[in-house]
Amino acid sequence: MTHKIVEDLRPLAMPIDDCHLDPANARTGHDVDQIAGSLHAYGQRKPIVINRLAGGRIEAGNGTWQAAKALGWTEIAAVVVEDDPMTAVGFAVADNRTAELSRWDGETLKALLDGLDPDLELPTGFKEGELDALLAELGAGLGGDGGGGGDGNGDAKPQIDRAAELQGKWGTAVGQLWQIGGHRLLIGDCTVGRRGECSPP
Repeated sequence: MTHKIVEDLRPLAMPIDDCHLDPANARTGHDVDQIAGSLHAYGQRKPIVINRLAGGRIEAGNGTWQAAKALGWTEIAAVVVEDDPMTAVGFAVADNRTAELSRWDGETLKALLDGLDPDLELPTGFKEGELDALLAELGAGLGGDGGGGGDGNGDAKPQIDRAAELQGKWGTAVGQLWQIGGHRLLIGDCTVGRRGECSPP
């Protein structure tokens, strides 16, 4: 018996060869080495999903299965469902898509990772250089550019393509007048020649 499944998942353990990859999986390019590093360090903490009616075809967790095989595991924890073909496809796509619908909070991520003991060398899924690039993109980089990847004078890089998202997050709208302490901030739209103005500056 070879595996590193956490104790509470062990009742779901099954022979790893009773599962097989979905040949029609639309999500490709799994970083098996990164997933294997996580499995080796932390063990399997969530089950994969397989479809009994499709002979053990994996609906969710293809990358996890590949990594476990690469580690030489003989068992893997799996939730077994009995999905018709339409349900199987719908769930497989939804499982991959919904994982993309959240985003990183750069400052929180940086604080969490800064708190890790580097001597433990715990895998986080980030390769060398990837984390710095992500934090710079999110405006939480380690450099002296004001955190926003701007010109070094404290000005954040414009994020026009995220305007609607950020408007929703902060509850702002063009024409609003905000009172911030002794300052007033008028919200404008820089894409049409009008920007936010504050008084006093």
